[in-house]
Amino acid sequence: MKRFLIQAKAFDGRHPWCGDVALALVSAAASVSASPALDPLTVPFVVLVNGAVVFRRRCPLTALVVAVGGITTLAALATAGRLPAPWTFLAAWILLFAVGRRRPGAFIVGAPLAAVAALAAFLAPAGTPEAALTERWSSFLPVAAMSLAALLAGSQVRITSEMIIRRQEEAMRAAVNDERARIAREMHDIIGHNLSVITSLANGGSIAVRSSPGDAARVFAEIGAVSRTSMREVADVLRLLRAPDERLEAAPPPQPNWRQLAALVDSVRFAGLRISFESSGDLSSLSAGRRLAIYRIVQEALTNALKHAGPGASVTVTVASDSEATFVTVADDGGPGEHTRSAPAAEPGHGLIGMRERTEAFGGWLEADGTVCGWRVRAWIPHERPEGLG
Repeated sequence: MKRFLIQAKAFDGRHPWCGDVALALVSAAASVSASPALDPLTVPFVVLVNGAVVFRRRCPLTALVVAVGGITTLAALATAGRLPAPWTFLAAWILLFAVGRRRPGAFIVGAPLAAVAALAAFLAPAGTPEAALTERWSSFLPVAAMSLAALLAGSQVRITSEMIIRRQEEAMRAAVNDERARIAREMHDIIGHNLSVITSLANGGSIAVRSSPGDAARVFAEIGAVSRTSMREVADVLRLLRAPDERLEAAPPPQPNWRQLAALVDSVRFAGLRISFESSGDLSSLSAGRRLAIYRIVQEALTNALKHAGPGASVTVTVASDSEATFVTVADDGGPGEHTRSAPAAEPGHGLIGMRERTEAFGGWLEADGTVCGWRVRAWIPHERPEGLG
């Protein structure tokens, strides 16, 4: 049944005139069957009233005016005693529904026309031009109630449809904003880290050029390597941004993970930090998202140490995993210069916010605060999201 309805809706979308003509024929058949007799003079009006249904989607208000005009004319002729009035109110109800469905403020124009149709039912009940008062009321009340119900139903369908569209648009905007935030976070992590490494290498290379040309060559070679890596990672992120949807024919590019932590540490160490790196536990069973979060947290913490503590600072990186969670710690000693990070910033930057969002996305937590002589970042990421956290 559901499949039939879907196919019928698709056919109606491709051939709207067919559905409208069929509905008009059904309405005309109902008029003929509900009328005791049809005078030859009433046939054109019956055709006019039911034919207006064909235009219910293209110009519903005009079609309703034409139909109500035909119904009123039939009632006037019946009241004058010239011919019996046929029953044609189904067409009016269909068009009242269409007006409510397709026009904002439908009550302003629809209600008066519904009242006119109901008045026509009161003046000339079907087939009885000289009906008693009680019979007139028994004809008027159902027509009035159905006319109002049709207008209300159409308006309710329109309001519901508009609400659904607004919610879909809001959900789409929220998804776009979330995706922009995710991409911005990735770009911040990639570019911020690599630029910090390149800056430190360039500073060291400018000194090595004068004192040790061999070391300078290695420094500039490392700058080139870091630059190429950064360009590849940025290109990968932009490729995902340009993708029309998630169903890419090609697999998405591999994301950095914990297996590349050693290479990350080596690149920052070459830029001037003295890093002690320890890793324990089996991280291979973690999800790709958790591995990426661990990598980005270490990357951002080392970037901050390189920017704020400076070359020559000592940093300890520890990644420990057990059966339940992974614990990450990155701590520096403040560097050889004057210490300027003894307390957390009043307004954390994008890097700290991004690290915290990554851990909280998996139900974990992150702390970043000053120590006696430096700065420390600690993160806890559970292997399974705790119950009660969305």
